[in-house]
Order: sequence, then C-alpha cells, then structure tokens
Amino acid sequence: MAAMARNFYLTSDIASAPRHRPLREDAYHRAAGEAQRFLSAQARSYPDIRARLDEVIAEGRRELAAERVTAEEIEAWDTSCRIMFLLHAWQPP
Repeated sequence: MAAMARNFYLTSDIASAPRHRPLREDAYHRAAGEAQRFLSAQARSYPDIRARLDEVIAEGRRELAAERVTAEEIEAWDTSCRIMFLLHAWQPP
C-alpha cells in the first residue's frame, strides 16, 4: 500500500509539471510547416503573411484550450509560433 501511495505522488508530480518544452517544439514545428506550405505557391505580401499567421494562431489556441492547457502556456506557444512563422515566411524584396 505504501508503494502505491509513493508511486501516486511521484506520477502526480510529473503530470502536473509544466510542458513548456513540448509545446514550444510543437509551435516551432507547426509554424515552420505552415510557413513553407503558405509560401510554396508564390511570394506573398506581408499582409497576406500576417493574415495566415493569425489563422494558424487562432486554430492552435483553440486546440490548446480544448486540451485545458493553462493560459500562460498558451501565450508561450503563441509567441513561439509567431516568431518561427515570421522567420520562415518573411522574405524581404
């Protein structure tokens, strides 16, 4: 019984630990892929890039909220996604 209680506390601490790294990696991966798909057809204007970025962010925020991710983690994901998307998509003339 004591071993079960100890295991419960060990696993509950892991489950409640913040998931910053996996969310950030998800943001980078999603943003890079979306930017590459967006630009694959032709060069786009900055307003087009921003509009697509806003769509990607809104979709990702809805998914994370449905998974009950904390608001702080969603903000970190949002920032990471925006940075990576703009790094991949913005190509000055």
